Amino acid sequence: FNFVCIMGQKITRSIIEQEDAKLHKKLKNVYKNKGYASTSIKTIYGVVEYRRHKYIRKNEDGINEIIYPLDEMLKIEKIGLFSKNICNKIVEVVSKNSYRETAEIITRTTNTVVSHQECWNIVQEVGKSIVNKENNTVTEMYEDKLKPIKEVKVLFEEEDGVWLKMQGAKHQKIGKQELKVGVMYEGIIKDGKRRKLANKKVFAGFEDSEKFHEKREAQV
Repeated sequence: FNFVCIMGQKITRSIIEQEDAKLHKKLKNVYKNKGYASTSIKTIYGVVEYRRHKYIRKNEDGINEIIYPLDEMLKIEKIGLFSKNICNKIVEVVSKNSYRETAEIITRTTNTVVSHQECWNIVQEVGKSIVNKENNTVTEMYEDKLKPIKEVKVLFEEEDGVWLKMQGAKHQKIGKQELKVGVMYEGIIKDGKRRKLANKKVFAGFEDSEKFHEKREAQV
C-alpha cells in the first residue's frame, strides 16, 4: 500500500511539473520569470511535493505582484494544503466520529498524517462554503433568477426541531440549540413490501426561524 502511494505521489508530481514546463514556454516572454517556488498538496495517497514557476506581472493598479499560472490553470480544489478528495473524506468520517477519532482514521486508512485540529479547520471551511452557497441561492430566489428543474402537482412538507446540547469555541458549555429540520417529498411509493417517501429531500440548520424558512423556500 505504501509503495503504491509513493508511486502515485511521484507520478502526480511528474505530471504537474511537465504541465508547468509546457506553460513556461508560452509565458517566458510574457511575464518576468522569478524562478521556481515549491509547494505541496495533501491527498489520500500522501503529500505530493512539487515546484512550479512564479512570475511577476503588473496588476490593474500598476503594482507588481507574484503569480503562479500553473495553479490557476490546474484549478486544484483544496482547503489549505488538503485536496478536495481528502477533505470530502474527512467530512464524511467526522459526521460519525469525533475530530480526534477522525484524525486517527484518516491517518490510518490513507497515506497522509492529519491532526484533529486540521480536521476541525477543514470542517469549518466546508461549512462556510455551504452557508455562502445557501445565501447565494436565497439572493437568486428574491431576484427571480432560480431556474425550475421540476414541476409537481403536490409537494408535501414537514418541519420540526431537535434541541441539542452544545459547547462553545473554548469547549465551555452553552445553552441548548435548536436544529431546525425540514423534509419535503412528492408522496408515498411502494418499495417491495415497504413504503417510502418519494424523492425525499431534507434541509437542516441552526439559523433563526426567518432565515431558515428563506433557505428552505429557496431549496424548494
